Amino acid sequence: YLPKQHLVWNLGYFNETLLDKPLYPFMDQQYAARVIWLPLLSETDGKVLHLAANLKYGNPKNNQTQLKARPEAITAPYFLDTGVFPAEHEKLIGPEVWYRDNSLLLGGAYYFVRTEAFQGNHQFQGGDIWASWLMTGEVRTYQTRGGLFVFVYPKSSFFKGGTGAFEATIHATYTNANSGPIQGGKFWRLTPTLAWYPSYEFRFTLGYGYGVLNRFGISDGRTQFFQARIQFML
Repeated sequence: YLPKQHLVWNLGYFNETLLDKPLYPFMDQQYAARVIWLPLLSETDGKVLHLAANLKYGNPKNNQTQLKARPEAITAPYFLDTGVFPAEHEKLIGPEVWYRDNSLLLGGAYYFVRTEAFQGNHQFQGGDIWASWLMTGEVRTYQTRGGLFVFVYPKSSFFKGGTGAFEATIHATYTNANSGPIQGGKFWRLTPTLAWYPSYEFRFTLGYGYGVLNRFGISDGRTQFFQARIQFML
């Protein structure tokens, strides 16, 4: 973190050539970078404007790769899947914007992925937009170490006679996994969610999702999602 320049930066190098069981997405090597500029910064409350760029360069294992994704539900099958295809190199670039004004938080990111191989190059893209309103007045603290917003700390714990914190969010995502002869599909989803934080350690969420898949010659494959989560930390 460079406070005078309002810059946060992260660099990473990952090597899987020494692993007996490689991890998805099965890259021999990956280089990653993230640079963040903070023209507005108030860590605990007030306004934050976070402008970032994400970069990645990777060498897929055995010169082949595969892009696949579930529809934001771990028990669902893979809605998007390109299958395995040749790729000697994989490049990613993604702009990212977040804005916080006390209890209101807006933001998202969009990514462009390019794969390169002797047999041909391919391009894919996708991203998300997210909006959150903490109805009970809490503010998500911004942490310059890592450049991220942390968990919600309720003003009054339910276990001490308070109400806890309530949050309303809406999340929109879009992914295009089609490129020439590779037809992994297109998918978008809209998800409003309500969350209750009785205390810092607990969270209960209830969400509804509506998604549309374009794949297998079906241009309007619709799915509705009803999801709930109970989460606690020790």
